Amino acid sequence: MTRYFIAAWIVAVHLLLAPGMGRAAPLTPDKIPEPLRPWVAWVLHDHEEIHCPLAFNDANRRFCAWPARITLELNSGSGHFAQAWEMARDMWVPLPGGSGTGGVWPESVQVDGKPAPVTARDGKPGLQLTSGTHAVRGLLPWKELPEFVALPPASGLVDLTINGQPVPFPNLDEQGRLWLHTQRTETRSEDHLEVTAHRLIKDGVPVTIETRLKLRIAGKNREIFLTPPLAEMIPMRLTSPLPARLEADGRIRIQVRPGNWELTLEQRRTTPVPSLELPKQILPPWPEEELWAFQANHALRVVTITEAETVDPQQTLLPEAWRRYPTFVMRPGNRIHFTEKKRGDPDPDPDRLQLNRTLWLDFDGGGYAVQDRIHGTTSRSWRLEMNPPLELGRVEVNGKGMLITRMPDSQRHGAEIRHGQVDLLAEGRLARDGKTLPAIGWEQNFQSLITTLHLPPGWHLLHASGADTVHHTWVSRWTLLDLFLTLILALAVKKLWGNFWGLIALLTLVLAYQEEKDLAWPLLSL
Repeated sequence: MTRYFIAAWIVAVHLLLAPGMGRAAPLTPDKIPEPLRPWVAWVLHDHEEIHCPLAFNDANRRFCAWPARITLELNSGSGHFAQAWEMARDMWVPLPGGSGTGGVWPESVQVDGKPAPVTARDGKPGLQLTSGTHAVRGLLPWKELPEFVALPPASGLVDLTINGQPVPFPNLDEQGRLWLHTQRTETRSEDHLEVTAHRLIKDGVPVTIETRLKLRIAGKNREIFLTPPLAEMIPMRLTSPLPARLEADGRIRIQVRPGNWELTLEQRRTTPVPSLELPKQILPPWPEEELWAFQANHALRVVTITEAETVDPQQTLLPEAWRRYPTFVMRPGNRIHFTEKKRGDPDPDPDRLQLNRTLWLDFDGGGYAVQDRIHGTTSRSWRLEMNPPLELGRVEVNGKGMLITRMPDSQRHGAEIRHGQVDLLAEGRLARDGKTLPAIGWEQNFQSLITTLHLPPGWHLLHASGADTVHHTWVSRWTLLDLFLTLILALAVKKLWGNFWGLIALLTLVLAYQEEKDLAWPLLSL
């Protein structure tokens, strides 16, 4: 029992650690209690992927292997390859070659200078690597140079040499095939990199900054490092069409190739932001000039921005959605200062709520079962309370049960709501006291109210007043034609059998007509 108790504690601790391990400030294993540390390896057996970085858009996806540049030296008789791998856990990684390369299988494979066995998965060669950084080398034997060589799918940068001649622009397609005989004809050009940085500052708690980086790349495939200049920022998400990752020192590592590319980096501030400054020292190739847009949050605070050079956003290359915000030109050493004028929104928009109520009358007529559905948005009320004589029995907010509470100085029961978008289901009881019903029954005001009343067998609703529109009551079902037919039949009976039977016929028709309207026409024909 002690063993399973300790194992349960270890699993709980690692479930708490796991969400943070792919982020900038993960919890360290030294926070695990000392008595539990010897059990860590046992608990993590077959779950080593917990140490791998998380994908920004999928908490169930992790990146456990990071390939570096692959070097290929090929000739008509054979080829040699070399590639470095950075492993976050022990796992199988693919190698060049395989059934898609004319049956060429890698041979004489070495890992860190030591021979390593090659195994196959789905017809593709590979080998098992342990966690850490490894250098993999091997031989690709053939009798003549094949049309293409299949490369590991994650490979981003390729250094290719054929018969001693470097190939500056390797032809690597989307299927990971490196074509050898049909090289693309491109004009040689010098390595060139141009970076454009646009930022959107989103006021909030915390303040977040979305940076759009536009890269114009020329020359050969290569690896670059970008150093975002803003300090005290925690990266939250990096989106890139190129292989890219965030290093521990905050730099962005990118495997680039010629073309125009756009990367998005989202960061948050660790402390309150009275001002933001672009440092005087900018590390190349980061641009010397940036455009900053500011998205205010008046529900939180109202600020004015000073010490910044403004620019017309419509005359810039900012993303179209950002051009509605104030925009500033920032150069090394420039600062923007946020002067807080007002905290919070003193006059928010009124609540916009709609109430759909359903009532079920008891068989004995003693009371009603009540079900209220409230939809809409709130900007002022963060608690909904039901007024007596309604008795609140159960509350769900957005599909989750809520605790029913009562404030110390109030007799009303209610529930807390913490989201501006409200989807509330409330059930309760209402005693039948007289002929009136509360129109709303809640402390809040509503823009609209729809009430549906269900009656047990033997009950009929004669009339309801106080509502804008009423349907399916005994009075509302009468039409001018119904009144005309009833009077005609009553007058006919009076003419035939006298006043007494005419009055009896009128009373009978008034009481029975709405139950069986179809009987009026046969009687009229008689």
